[in-house]
Amino acid sequence: TRMRKYKESIRVIKQLKSLQDDLPVLNRYKDLQIKIFTSSYNLESYIYLSTGEFQKGINLIPAIETGLKKFSEEINEIDRIMLHYDVAYFYFGVGNYSQSLQWLNKVLNYPDVEFLRDMHCIVRIVNLIIHYELHNERLLEYLPKSVYHFLNKREHLYKFEACLINFFRSILPKTNPILEKETFKIFKQLKTELLSIAQDPYEQRILEYFDFISWAESKIKNCPFAEIVRSRHRADSAF
Repeated sequence: TRMRKYKESIRVIKQLKSLQDDLPVLNRYKDLQIKIFTSSYNLESYIYLSTGEFQKGINLIPAIETGLKKFSEEINEIDRIMLHYDVAYFYFGVGNYSQSLQWLNKVLNYPDVEFLRDMHCIVRIVNLIIHYELHNERLLEYLPKSVYHFLNKREHLYKFEACLINFFRSILPKTNPILEKETFKIFKQLKTELLSIAQDPYEQRILEYFDFISWAESKIKNCPFAEIVRSRHRADSAF
């Protein structure tokens, strides 16, 4: 998928799913069934999230929920968290922020284990974005400070993280939301900064968790986030 061969990847995923359906319902095949389930749905989710095909992702949710319940005790923590996050992202992409927040909270409720520290940090920033979209002004008065203190516990802070937390802590609170020109200005500035940071290959991996640049652009153009993501990846998303 990193080579943008999405059509080929979807074909392989369908083959994997059909293989799972053909496996006998025996305990000795359970590990293989779990591996096929987590691998196929994480990969398919990645494709739809990358290309802005969020509605196709929404269509996966019933099967993801079924698999999470069926293999609830056996799925490893990383795969479970990633599937929860994928569902939260799908809901965000179609503008269902309340459902997105519910699924994101499942991720936030996991212990902050070391191997998921980067993920936890990004999820906290996405959490700020969702509360912004939900117009939860009171929460946004103190949440950015909490996220800032959480991020500062790490030895290294990504530039993306520093830029976004500064936006929510220092820039957004000083902006009058009634004045469209002010909102346009701060999001245009944010997008410019994010594009500059994205030139650093080390920083680009953060965009695999969430397309912050497209979100900023959606605010500038006052159009749906999904539309921006699709337009940025139109050549790859025509299935």
